[in-house]
Amino acid sequence: MNMANNTADFGGTTPENLIPEGVPQLYMTGNSFGNWDWNAASVVSMENGYAGNSRWFYISYIPGGEALEFSTDKAYGKGNFAKLKKAEGYQVVNDRAVVADNGIYLIYVGLDSREIDIQPLSLSGDCGGASVEFTTNPDGRTMSATLAKGGRMRIYPNIPAFQNVKKFGSWKREVYIDPETGAFLYRKNGEGEPNKDYVWKAGTKITIDFVTKKATIEVP
Repeated sequence: MNMANNTADFGGTTPENLIPEGVPQLYMTGNSFGNWDWNAASVVSMENGYAGNSRWFYISYIPGGEALEFSTDKAYGKGNFAKLKKAEGYQVVNDRAVVADNGIYLIYVGLDSREIDIQPLSLSGDCGGASVEFTTNPDGRTMSATLAKGGRMRIYPNIPAFQNVKKFGSWKREVYIDPETGAFLYRKNGEGEPNKDYVWKAGTKITIDFVTKKATIEVP
């Protein structure tokens, strides 16, 4: 779609045999993610952490009924798809991936294993030797955790599908909170330990909004 010229090329979904097993970057669009305009700044560039070029993921609140599409290129008719051999946690409607319910989801595309999984997020980790468990709040779009101990914090996303993904340890998909800006971020390939020199204070409550991708940090 070219909004400047008011033109669009909806080339249809790409046959699975033409979707490669690895790409330099994978993209996602939908109503909340670029509004189907591949030129929009809010189109998602999915993350791969330390997992290589065949495993891509992204975390977000998704309204029930919203359609999504993935692509190996920011264009219609060039690598667009919504399913591979395995499709878990969603339905394919008019060549688009659709979740039934509102929720915070981890979207996983395994090009090597030919699977797409869109499942409710589990987010947990460790701070100062004590476990950190984020729970979903009644608003459905935020998750919160209160730190039992102070120290350095490491957190990792998880979904049930990861139990069957080989050689995909949690360290390959680490996420973190910037303590200064509150930004929810992904550890990228080549980056060292996030917030290595920052000490979180015991009793701190962290609430992450998965619409804005920002956290509120309440220090006691």
